[in-house]
Amino acid sequence: MRKTAAFIFILFVFISCSNDDDRSSQHEELDFILPSEIYPDKGYTLNFSKEKPKGFPRRHKNIEGVEYDLIYLPGDFLAWKEQQMSDMDIPFDTLKQQYSQLEYYMLRININQHGKDLTNYSDGDPVDNDKRISFLAFGMEKNIQLEQEGLTRNPAIFHFERTFKITPYNTFMIAFDKGTIEDKNRTIVLKEELLNHGLLKFSFSEDEILKANKITYKKKV
Repeated sequence: MRKTAAFIFILFVFISCSNDDDRSSQHEELDFILPSEIYPDKGYTLNFSKEKPKGFPRRHKNIEGVEYDLIYLPGDFLAWKEQQMSDMDIPFDTLKQQYSQLEYYMLRININQHGKDLTNYSDGDPVDNDKRISFLAFGMEKNIQLEQEGLTRNPAIFHFERTFKITPYNTFMIAFDKGTIEDKNRTIVLKEELLNHGLLKFSFSEDEILKANKITYKKKV
């Protein structure tokens, strides 16, 4: 599991306040993102079953000019990308098995201010910026849960990706133990403290998760 987690952190380098008010009523866009939009490569194919998968489910919220994107990522996609990027000849089926134990999500937060991100969005003391970085890396994990019918699950993996302003957003990798997730709709809940946006909820249906998992990938040649 550690090896898998370590690669996830590397992969996302390449891929580019205590307000408890429930903001789930904020406008939420439901759409899909193609694998090529996350990693520019045409090495994936769609499984042309009776109902084609549209891509990876994405939930988007815009709150006070801040954009939140939460994207479901199939384990097979992450396994495929590791195989594509690795110099080692690791069988695809072996990698698929390594990634099969968790359910993965990528969170992107964009504050839409030139040269600014969550680490330095205000002109405060550099010490304050260091505290924000520490919170994003080590404290934010406790504010994220997966909910199903009143039951909550904490992340098995949480990683804040420092991009040093290379990208206009901050990226977080989140994964939950599949063994604790039922075959039902699920909601990812984020208690957002830095910007005082309160509770943000991102809901995914079991059906769209299953369809995203039908995307198949070409083996490395």
